[in-house]
Amino acid sequence: MITMKTLAFLHVRMYIRASAAVALLWLSACTAGFQELNTNPTQVTNVDPLLMFSNMQLRTAGDWFEQQTYNYTAISCVVQHLSPKTAEFAAEMYRGMPNAQWEWWYAGRGIIGQPGIVKFVTDIIERAKKDPNDVNILSAARIWRAFIFHRITDLFGDVPYFQAGRGFYDRNFTPKYDTQEEIYRDMLKELREAVAAFDNTKRTLTTNDGVYRGDLTRWRRFGNSLRLRLAMRLTKVDPATARREAEEAIAAGVMQSNADMAWIDHANGARVQQSPTWQTLNQFDDYRLSETFVSLLDSTNDPRLRIINNEPTRPNRGLPNGITSVQRTNLGSAGLARVGTHLASPNRDSPSIFMTYAEVEFLMAEAAWRGWRTPRSAREHYEAGIRAAMTQYSICPNNPPIPTTAQIDAYIAHPRIAYNQANALEQIITQKWICTFLDGLEPYAEWRRTGFPRLRQLNPVGNVTGGQVPRRCQYPQSEQIFNPDGVNAALARLNINEYNVFLARVWWDRP
Repeated sequence: MITMKTLAFLHVRMYIRASAAVALLWLSACTAGFQELNTNPTQVTNVDPLLMFSNMQLRTAGDWFEQQTYNYTAISCVVQHLSPKTAEFAAEMYRGMPNAQWEWWYAGRGIIGQPGIVKFVTDIIERAKKDPNDVNILSAARIWRAFIFHRITDLFGDVPYFQAGRGFYDRNFTPKYDTQEEIYRDMLKELREAVAAFDNTKRTLTTNDGVYRGDLTRWRRFGNSLRLRLAMRLTKVDPATARREAEEAIAAGVMQSNADMAWIDHANGARVQQSPTWQTLNQFDDYRLSETFVSLLDSTNDPRLRIINNEPTRPNRGLPNGITSVQRTNLGSAGLARVGTHLASPNRDSPSIFMTYAEVEFLMAEAAWRGWRTPRSAREHYEAGIRAAMTQYSICPNNPPIPTTAQIDAYIAHPRIAYNQANALEQIITQKWICTFLDGLEPYAEWRRTGFPRLRQLNPVGNVTGGQVPRRCQYPQSEQIFNPDGVNAALARLNINEYNVFLARVWWDRP
């Protein structure tokens, strides 16, 4: 028997069910086409990784702001390629080093409105992984990622690596700081695997590759050459691995001529397309060639000085590093050598060089000097490196006066240049220092590793290192704010405080 109470209960239950059904119908009507309505039809959601590649390469070269704040103002002055015309060689030169470049690598720049280079290369790798036909894009990006990160870790030591650039994918915006040893071992693995994975039957990079135009043979040589560079970093901290990796890289095939150099051209177009050298070195007029650099080239009759300084006869004098503003005023500015228009073109079209064939020959010269397996003797590689370095500026604008064979022969025969087994390592590294002019990071790493070239001792007033050359950069203040756990863990492993941060050694840098 159904009572009134039961009927009332059933009525309420039916009402709830009906209301729920109406609500579902209403929600269905409201959400129909919701995704379509809330999707921007003009926004690309699936970008071809190939289309991102040349932009990543251009951004790796940097723009004038990054080059000025860390490469020219700091690193190139530390290795005494350049000397600042106005700024004191003091605390601000070191403390200003990391901020702009860390931002450029990791965070991106608001002026250009694009993410950091680490995010760029991570995104290309993640997108290229999805299609087996993109294995060549993936392999080239893995090589480029190793190139980017070896420069970062060589400056700072422990840095975010394995988790870096992945915030868009895993929402982790405070990546762990990995040890430099872990980073180096993974970079060497990445280079081995990436070179082996290139496949001539798959899609290549074509014109979207600003360095090699999709030439996989040259990409393989670049990957092996970079592996050789990284292997030589380990000569003190892990000599067995250094030898194995170097010999394997050489056997796999490194750069064979200047045609294999890794460099990118620039144009006077959008800011990201412009070479950073003109505005930084000549338009702003903040730097002169270092007296250390000019004196060495001049005293050995080095014909490259006419390219670097643009002087048809005897070069101008260099500016000493580490002097005060009063001393600089007393010297006067007349006749001080500046970087010429071949390397700092007013048309903003000077190339950015990432790695040269000359450097590869010098790396093999050192390997041979150490008794490792190389194609030729240490002397032969050394002289081949000099010949390559003399002619590598043929890629520069404004018709640089490339040395003749006779001039190169005379230079190689100079008593201070002719190969001498007794001081061969110093000769090799000094020549590498010359051929990497304007790429401050590479000679800075080699100076820390070998102690060469012999830089002038500096002890300017107010120097935060007591006149010593700094051995690393301090982490930027932004990391203490946004990723304190990561940066504090890295500092704890170094066992340092803010007063000796610049003199702490990175993992591969040993006395």
